[in-house]
Formats: sequence, structure tokens, C-alpha cells
Amino acid sequence: MGISEDHIQLGCSDTTVRRALAEAKISTRSTRGIPPILSTKISREWLETEYSLKGRSVPDIAQEVGVHKDSVSDQLQRWGIPRRPEGPYSNPFASLNFTLSPAMHRLSRTRNCLTRLRNLLHIPGHPSITAAAKSLDIPPTTLRRQLRGIEAVLGATVIAHTNPLSIVPSGAAFFDEARQLIVLLDNRAKPTPVRLG
Repeated sequence: MGISEDHIQLGCSDTTVRRALAEAKISTRSTRGIPPILSTKISREWLETEYSLKGRSVPDIAQEVGVHKDSVSDQLQRWGIPRRPEGPYSNPFASLNFTLSPAMHRLSRTRNCLTRLRNLLHIPGHPSITAAAKSLDIPPTTLRRQLRGIEAVLGATVIAHTNPLSIVPSGAAFFDEARQLIVLLDNRAKPTPVRLG
């Protein structure tokens, strides 16, 4: 048939496709010199923006364009886009038209970023972390750990341990940015009402 594994997109790994082709006794041709199919779907500029500027993960990009993550990794290499140390977490704000502060960009690449940000925004105004955790229906140890984790990533304290708890002045801009991002994401997730003629 003269096809390569790159020409078959079943949503499974290259190994699975090669094995299936071999079991069916279907020969494949070498992919050397054949431009990858991914480059016909996306541009270098798009990939660089999504990966380097927005901080999306390779698996997240691969899922969006409907290819295996190895195809995205190969394309990054072919186009000479520098790889960053990969973490398993994709920037949840990548799809928004919003330029993140360096602090938010670092935080956006951490585990459970959205949950931790939502919980952080809930803390000010409560008499204690325990009270805030109770109103969120989570253990106080979880909320304390989330707060410590956020502050460790930011390299700064964001909650003043006053009564009630408040935002430290230097954390106000970060809180404003977090609120804006959560509102944008929540508004985007709302279904658009359908008007019947």
C-alpha cells in the first residue's frame, strides 16, 4: 500500500499501529524524507506560541490537533523550538487571550492549579484557615498545604494572618490577576443560550 505509520491516525500509539500493520501483513515504507503530517495541520508560529509562550504541555497540544504526543515532540525538534523541562501539567489559562505575569505563569504549570487558586481566593475574610477550609468543605491541612505550595512557587507570602485573614499588600496584584483568570475561564465554560426564532 505504500503508507507509513504517520498516515494512520487512530488515536493510538505508533507501536500499536506498527504492530497492527505487521499482523495484517501490510508493508510500510520508510518515513525518511516524507514531511510529517503534523506540519500540514499546524504552523511553526502556532506551535511556538502554544508551547513556548502559553506554556501548554506536549500531550495537551497533541490532543487538540489529534496526533500522538511523540509527533508533537518530533515537530518541536524539526522546527528547532527549544524544549523546556517538561512537567505533567498544562497551563489551564493557555486558551485565554491573557498575558500571564511571571508568577502566574510559574503557578499555572503546577498540579491542581485551578483548584488551589479558587481555594486561595476564598481565604480572605475568614477568621482562620480552619474556618476557610470548613466553608470549602476540605480539611484545614489541605488548605494550609495548598497555601504553602502557592507561596513557595511565588516566593512570597500572599495571605496576612490577621483576623480576619487578608491579602498582603504585595499580593494584591496577584489576587486581582487570579480573579480575572477564574472569571474568564468560568464565563467561557458557560453554555451559550440558544434563541429559538
